[in-house]
Amino acid sequence: MDTKELFEPADSTDSAFAESVRKYREEAGLSQGALAQEMVSRGHKFHQTTINKIETDDRRVSVGEATDLADILNVPLSVMTFPDPRSPAVAIHEMRSAAEALQEKDRRIVSLLEGAIQDQERLKAAVDQVDALFEGAGDAHVQAAARGAHEHAKYWRRQAEWGGRVAFLNDLDAIRFFPHPPERSDG
Repeated sequence: MDTKELFEPADSTDSAFAESVRKYREEAGLSQGALAQEMVSRGHKFHQTTINKIETDDRRVSVGEATDLADILNVPLSVMTFPDPRSPAVAIHEMRSAAEALQEKDRRIVSLLEGAIQDQERLKAAVDQVDALFEGAGDAHVQAAARGAHEHAKYWRRQAEWGGRVAFLNDLDAIRFFPHPPERSDG
């Protein structure tokens, strides 16, 4: 038997791990240098070039290094060593990753909508204030200035009223995603 055949599975596992380090590092938004710093903080003697050599399959990793890399990248070690897309571990990881990304986007959407609602309320209050100034103006010069402000106020009032057409945004709970899957009913 050719000795090369004996080592192919290990070589393919090492290559799969090397590719996984690159893929999941990029997905995590980490540079090679940042990942190396994380490894240093865990007691490993790593540099940016170490990560580069691992990703290009020019350097093997110890079990401890592999475990720490997987932990830092928040990916199960089994997914990094056997990245078969049909594997349950990969499917579960992808599902969890997609759910976390969706939850983060949900938080940002809710924050933006809350800010938009606050801005709409501020706009309505400012328009009301300008209207009150227009109504209370007695002097001709003040009336002329107030009339111009009143025209602006009418424009902004229409803008604020348009915002009212999307009143469902006021009920943010109606658009929030469930942070956890709903309870399953077997009925």
